[in-house]
Amino acid sequence: MSQTNAYIIKPRKMVTRNVAVAIGIVCIVLIAGLCSAMVYYTVTINDRDQIVNLTKSTVWVNNQTITQPEGSTTNWTFKADYAGYISVQVNNSTVPPSTEVVYNYQGVNYDQQLEGTTEAFPVMPSDIEIEVGNAPIGIGVTNITTGQQILFAENFTVSIIYYY
Repeated sequence: MSQTNAYIIKPRKMVTRNVAVAIGIVCIVLIAGLCSAMVYYTVTINDRDQIVNLTKSTVWVNNQTITQPEGSTTNWTFKADYAGYISVQVNNSTVPPSTEVVYNYQGVNYDQQLEGTTEAFPVMPSDIEIEVGNAPIGIGVTNITTGQQILFAENFTVSIIYYY
């Protein structure tokens, strides 16, 4: 009898259908989680690469028209979250515009003023104040009756873009 027992094939242990389905569901959840993480981190890395290369931008002022008498200014304040630069474009007909950028970063005050239609200013993360002015043109036109100097009003179209 012991000789016949050696040739008896024992049934294989099989996993039940419920266990197989459960393992399949776990695998699908893990793959979905891995794919989600890959997409999230790819987007995050691409976003950081754009910031490092200063290729991201935010339009702070988009072709806003302002009218200013000679010697007056218009101010805007914005928050820069990253180091970068701002481009200020001021289009007008006659008077050279004056643009000033002021901010404080870690106790150091930055204040730069330039005259021109398109200027770029480096910025650090802080609250940025931008001032566009109608610089005096120095013609010295005086009203003969009142003796007062005549101030010319000028129309400007201003665009400000923050690159970071």
